[in-house]
Amino acid sequence: MLIRQDTPVAWPTGLDLRRRIAVHARSERALSFRVGLTSDVDARADLYHRQAPDFAELVVLGQTTSETQMRETERDLQQWYREDFDSPHFGVVGADGPPPYFLYVALR
Repeated sequence: MLIRQDTPVAWPTGLDLRRRIAVHARSERALSFRVGLTSDVDARADLYHRQAPDFAELVVLGQTTSETQMRETERDLQQWYREDFDSPHFGVVGADGPPPYFLYVALR
């Protein structure tokens, strides 16, 4: 799985977050997508490689050390994209360890 960084200085929120996800997940570029949060990008890419090998790319959109900011983003993503995912977790996979936390979009 290809890992790319698209990480500006600030953690994306609100409309900026939606726009940045849309840029990567547009239909001309991806068949489907999942948005997630992780504390280990390499381990998450390996998990996709093993359990969902049709996902070809993982794009890191942001990084934070704030668990509060990470949880708020997770909640917002679940609300915004509830109908758009093929995942039992609404496509949003939570962080799985200590900070820093990374926000990503996985592309199929």
